[in-house]
Amino acid sequence: MTSVEYRELVTVVPLTCGKLPLEFTWRGRRHRVRSVESFHTETKSHRNGVIQRRFFRLRTASGMRCLLSQEVERETWHLEKVLINQGGVR
Repeated sequence: MTSVEYRELVTVVPLTCGKLPLEFTWRGRRHRVRSVESFHTETKSHRNGVIQRRFFRLRTASGMRCLLSQEVERETWHLEKVLINQGGVR
């Protein structure tokens, strides 16, 4: 599997629990999350304190597979990568 890196800001609508994304808007297009394939949190020390980021590997209703991240302290979300199967199908 290959990937195309973007690291672009996205707007996310979270589930009621506030941690998992329900849908996101990227480049003006809304994507509904069908499933979260994996989730992990990374915590790193920084000169201004600790930075915590959550990563969500997910599949959208249209079949796109991607990696979203959330910077917890800043409450910002990014589309990190679009994951592409070797056959070219997302």
